[in-house]
Amino acid sequence: MAADFVRDRWGRPMVTPKDGGKPVPYTRFSSHGQCLEDRFGLEKWKIRTTALGLVTRQDLMAQVASIPADDKSRLDDVLSQALEAGGGSVGANLGTALHEFTQRYDLGEIMLADIPDPWREDVRAYADTIETNRLQINSELVEVTLVNDDLQLAGTADRFYRMPSGTLVCADLKTGKAIGQNPLGYIVQLAAYANSVRYDTETGQRSSLGTVNLNTGYLIHVPAGQAKCDIYEVDLVAGLEAAKLASEVRAWQKKKHLVAQIPPVKAVSTETPSEAVLTAFEGSCVVASQERREWLKNRISRLISVADAKKELVALWPTDIPKLSTDHEHSDSELDQIIQIVDALEDAHQLPFFTTDPNTPPPAKPAKKKATKLVIETIDEGAEVSADDVTDVKQALALLNRQQLAFISSVADHAANIGRSISLRANPTVRRLKLSYALIDLAEATIDETGDTWMAEALIRNIANNLHDPVGTVVGNMTIDEIDNLKHLVSDLNDGLVTITVDDNGTTTITQTKEK
Repeated sequence: MAADFVRDRWGRPMVTPKDGGKPVPYTRFSSHGQCLEDRFGLEKWKIRTTALGLVTRQDLMAQVASIPADDKSRLDDVLSQALEAGGGSVGANLGTALHEFTQRYDLGEIMLADIPDPWREDVRAYADTIETNRLQINSELVEVTLVNDDLQLAGTADRFYRMPSGTLVCADLKTGKAIGQNPLGYIVQLAAYANSVRYDTETGQRSSLGTVNLNTGYLIHVPAGQAKCDIYEVDLVAGLEAAKLASEVRAWQKKKHLVAQIPPVKAVSTETPSEAVLTAFEGSCVVASQERREWLKNRISRLISVADAKKELVALWPTDIPKLSTDHEHSDSELDQIIQIVDALEDAHQLPFFTTDPNTPPPAKPAKKKATKLVIETIDEGAEVSADDVTDVKQALALLNRQQLAFISSVADHAANIGRSISLRANPTVRRLKLSYALIDLAEATIDETGDTWMAEALIRNIANNLHDPVGTVVGNMTIDEIDNLKHLVSDLNDGLVTITVDDNGTTTITQTKEK
């Protein structure tokens, strides 16, 4: 059995790319297909088990009653304890033990006589079933490390048995009470295993498993404590299609800007119809200044230098507005229509911001405010960290893209401006180290090449329960506990255990479905 993967801060396996280079995180086989499953029954079970845990633990019931309803983090923690108290992890623990018994038995490390009751009979049923079906154990294919580069999945498969024909069949051991009629998560997991290659966790080298049956796999069901074992055949061809669909679903879950609030309707004018029409007509006839025409022409010249942008501009140009190259005296209203089109195309092609419209009025001079003494509450920074810790943060920052770095830099600058510096160089403390890693994780998970930061800001505000202050202020005032909660929330987001929605009013809602 090979050594396990090195894992990142979220527990994801780190895999060296086929062409070499720095290891990158892959998704775990076991979690890839969960986005396709109907989790209604599981959620109902968790609710019932949590309720039973609260009944048996009056201290937890008292905490639930005393915690404010909007303190989601503390409530989640107490309810997780209640789920545990109700027996939420009993089945998982028994299953883990049974996995270990069968693994050691197949590797020849223990005999049936070495296994205590009642699990001896479970393993005996397993061994008899494997023998009856003429499946051959190969110690090299027990808990074998695999990668699937097409799906970017990595992990450890339970078994590859050799069939009488000599072909290998992929199998996964399940120890729950029942398999279920349509266990999509299991099916996806098994199909992905069968279509993978062996992976050396020390060298990053890949190698073939041999001739594997890609049509059929086995789910070996050994329900803990029942002294029985059944084998279920799995359609791996359909399972691979489901695995590809799961990749598409996960990609859609990360998409942004699919919902946007419609701007509020402007108030009805108090002018009479004739006055309103006259005002609008006069505004549309105001001839634009030569400076504004030249400014727009320069923007267009830059835009059409980009591939396909010229065709797009020609297609979108209003038919009733002459080109800027003509002698037509364009009005400001006409130029406004062209500017809207240019704005959209520049955004689509990710062109940098152009100089300000000459018609934009200068910003109003802010009124002088009476100076007030700033009182800053002390935050527990924790102990001082080592120079090596600071170096590790610098290396992690070096892996971010320009947009992700810009977000972190902006947050840090704002925090410093309000007297809440988060700089490790100035003060290398535990709080600032944790905050650095939390912001790096957050940027990696939520900020892509577009540079949009709305999701990152929503997660920060959710943890701090602060919807009003600038994000830099919120981050600068975060405590160590809030930082830890932010890190856990980002980890859940990466594992598909958090959903973020925006309602018709533009309110962001973050929903957690994490299993403890």
